[in-house]
Amino acid sequence: MSSVEVKYELTRDDLMCSTCYNDIQFPLFQCQKNQHFHCKVCALIEKKCLECGSSIRRNKGLERQLEDQLEECPFEGCYRSFFPWHLKEHKTKCEFKENECPVCFEKTSLGFMEEHITRECKFSKYLDVEGESGSFDLLKRFQESTMTIDISDLDNYN
Repeated sequence: MSSVEVKYELTRDDLMCSTCYNDIQFPLFQCQKNQHFHCKVCALIEKKCLECGSSIRRNKGLERQLEDQLEECPFEGCYRSFFPWHLKEHKTKCEFKENECPVCFEKTSLGFMEEHITRECKFSKYLDVEGESGSFDLLKRFQESTMTIDISDLDNYN
């Protein structure tokens, strides 16, 4: 099988959904004429390009060409890859980003916060982490940033 090398120089503005105008990420969908990009959601809903009327399909060839442009998330446990402009935004929201435990202030990733609070946190034995709605309630309140914990009564902790 012979192949032809194709070079693309695409910017963030080029990789925008023609339907909803959001940035697109892998998998890449284009109209059959390869002129218009579509995000996964719009490609599944629309089926045809609203710009030119041709059918929408996944462009695996372009994905292979652009794979080396992707950057991996630096947080341990996250195995996702992004275009450089998406990575910056992702890093602010990644569930594996390090956060301080709201109880002991130890650094742990949000993805492992529940396990940390219920099993590893040095103050967990003083908390009713099970409560009515289970240990997840403590994590949920942390994620919603509405939780405050008064640890002044833990001054005698050894």
